[in-house]
Amino acid sequence: MSSIKIFGVAIFELKRDLDVALLDLQVAGIKNLAEELDEDHVSSLSFVEEEFSEFIFPKARECRHVDYAGEISRRLILIRLYRDKDGRVFKALVVTLRGGVLRTLSKKLERLGWRKTFLFEIRRILHKAHVDY
Repeated sequence: MSSIKIFGVAIFELKRDLDVALLDLQVAGIKNLAEELDEDHVSSLSFVEEEFSEFIFPKARECRHVDYAGEISRRLILIRLYRDKDGRVFKALVVTLRGGVLRTLSKKLERLGWRKTFLFEIRRILHKAHVDY
């Protein structure tokens, strides 16, 4: 795997057609959705999928996935949507490569009916400068 740093991971449960799930992502603020990912991004998604597979895959469930890249607040976001045999999206894996966007995106998607099952984000906490003399 390359040196891509992952700053956030979220896993959602949903029961939507693929087109509706993509529309939800756009309504939540993700722009420029594209299915074209470079090899490093696909390997990053696969790495996260392997690490968090117990949260993603129910026992003995066959599925396919579709990968997307998009932007939110000019920051790249990677999305893997898992589809069952009927073609409906039942899980979504969202990976951010910069901090500070996942919590806001998660709240917007939850308002649209997505159920958050896992959220991890590295964020910088700003401290007020303090000087003692």
